[in-house]
Amino acid sequence: MDEEALLARITVDPTIYGGKPIIRGRHLAVEHVLAMLAAGDDVDTILAGYAWLEREDVLACLEYARRMVAHERTWPLRLVTPMAENDDSRPDEIAGGLDAASLHELVNSPSYRKCLLELLEMLSTRERDLLRQHAEFDDDSTH
Repeated sequence: MDEEALLARITVDPTIYGGKPIIRGRHLAVEHVLAMLAAGDDVDTILAGYAWLEREDVLACLEYARRMVAHERTWPLRLVTPMAENDDSRPDEIAGGLDAASLHELVNSPSYRKCLLELLEMLSTRERDLLRQHAEFDDDSTH
């Protein structure tokens, strides 16, 4: 069975598990099958627990997970705020203790906006478009 046929077995129904990916419209989420596999259950054990489940359904869960991870990107980011010269605090302790006014000032600072633009440059065109859609981020206004 090809990848597309496998993935067709994974569906979404907003009334089941809040719209999480499920198998063929049933009350079995992809994450549950993956959790069973991660816990050491073999495919035959999982199939024995669900009379309607087929081997291809388990393979579909694995293919779905592979595709999700294939598009995942991570960048280590750490918010660091300026420290006073005599401050012994660690930067991550200070970042965790920002008050609303300081956070507002930081987010509206040119250096913060420059950092966001640099991050946008690292994203693919598709990821940038999605970010702009969802956050209504206009990088032209920050120049």
